[in-house]
Amino acid sequence: MPITALPTAPSRNMTEAVFNPTVDAFLGALPALVTQINAATAAVDAQIVVANTKASEALASAQAASASATAAS
Repeated sequence: MPITALPTAPSRNMTEAVFNPTVDAFLGALPALVTQINAATAAVDAQIVVANTKASEALASAQAASASATAAS
């Protein structure tokens, strides 16, 4: 899930005529950034749940295979 890059950050070296619109653009982009980061975090959390489920399934399968191997011996 891509996160949009922020616009150029304001700098004290900018003239007022450049600084003010740069600040407006930068601060205006922050709400969208928060939304995108929250969505990305939710997607990562969902994948963690899937990975944990798959790991549990793999462990159960390995234990069953080990039990079968022991029984076959």
